Amino acid sequence: MRLLAEEGIALLPKAPRTVMTPCGEYAGEDLPDASSVCAVSIVRAGDSLLEAVRAVWPAVSVGKILIQRDELTAEPHLHYSKLPKKIDH
Repeated sequence: MRLLAEEGIALLPKAPRTVMTPCGEYAGEDLPDASSVCAVSIVRAGDSLLEAVRAVWPAVSVGKILIQRDELTAEPHLHYSKLPKKIDH
């Protein structure tokens, strides 16, 4: 799961950054500020991946949702949502 979390985080938009190393300058990239990112766990399905995301990026905020299928229509319904206040929902 950790590898999946790392690959997902690596897909986030990045800003270029130059770092001075003992061998000279290196053109690297900065991840977005953790305060602008929210990892959302789908209850009963995504908690193991959430643990991996938190291990890789401890400063990221966390939200949880629960989506269940209506047995008659097979349509998804949002039953629970607990997201950080900064997230529009």
